Amino acid sequence: MARPDYFSVREEPALHPERCTEVAEPESLRTEESAVPESERIRDSVFSEPGMESPHTAYRDWLAEKSRSRGPWQILLETIAAGVLGGLAAIPGVFLAGHWTSFQLVYLIGFGPLIEELMKQAGMLYLLEKRPCCVKYGWQFILASVIAAGIFAVLENLLYQHLYLRLLKPDALAIVMTFRWKICTLLHVSCAVIAAMGLRRAWLRHRELGRPAELSDAYGWFTTAIVLHGVYNLLSAVRIIDPWHGV
Repeated sequence: MARPDYFSVREEPALHPERCTEVAEPESLRTEESAVPESERIRDSVFSEPGMESPHTAYRDWLAEKSRSRGPWQILLETIAAGVLGGLAAIPGVFLAGHWTSFQLVYLIGFGPLIEELMKQAGMLYLLEKRPCCVKYGWQFILASVIAAGIFAVLENLLYQHLYLRLLKPDALAIVMTFRWKICTLLHVSCAVIAAMGLRRAWLRHRELGRPAELSDAYGWFTTAIVLHGVYNLLSAVRIIDPWHGV
């Protein structure tokens, strides 16, 4: 006997009353649905459509219930993990900026700051998008951004010291690395905190309206961080500051 085509109009239950006890949808569909995060199922539910009287009630209730189950220490550990993830996610960009070519110059001024500032927030972006119940306090964004920027700055500085600038004389290397450990690290942390303030704003809107967070609410802050980073790299590229590359 051929397997029924459940997606065909000919298989509508009303046309086959003899199958009233048959499962309405294939097991494969139920399995696929169960793999979707609960927050996304609620977000994409027909009851969350804008035309409904209270489109975000189900999401707001779900978020409040899930958030209550997470204690302070759990929140702290998740925030630290998000910061570590962000710091490591931004590292690949350093390898694209290590040597001077026309592409590296464009990367340092444009694509580099964009990618690095987004990647530093990767951990908190994941929590905000996929596990919003893990984000309960505004300070989480600041802490995660400082951790991410710190990890990124340390690994980048070590890479410059032991790879890209290894041929410098010891005195010159000491001067350059002192500058990088102080100024470049400060720049990374400052830009990351600015971008984090944008995510915090998106989170506040998400809590206020009881709807999933939208990254568009953070665009202004992210743009500020990216432009600040890019301007520094431009000044570095034209040798106004730090003649040994940007950050």
